[in-house]
Amino acid sequence: QEKVFFQASESLHNHNFRCCQSGGRLLVELLGQIYNGKVKSKKQQKGTYYSWPKEEDVKQYRKKGYSLINLSDIKLYFRK
Repeated sequence: QEKVFFQASESLHNHNFRCCQSGGRLLVELLGQIYNGKVKSKKQQKGTYYSWPKEEDVKQYRKKGYSLINLSDIKLYFRK
């Protein structure tokens, strides 16, 4: 795991995009470790689950000045 800190100036969409990039890097790293026999099995611990946000959650999020998506987020899909 690695932390992907939320930046107040970014949209939730942008943050999710960065989380996916992080997950992709971690997956490649893990696959390399598996290939090289450096991974040992480990019993999964109890995790947490966050449900899909309810309408009130979205209203509170927006009230704090955050955005779900910005027009500028489209540039995320045209990076090299």
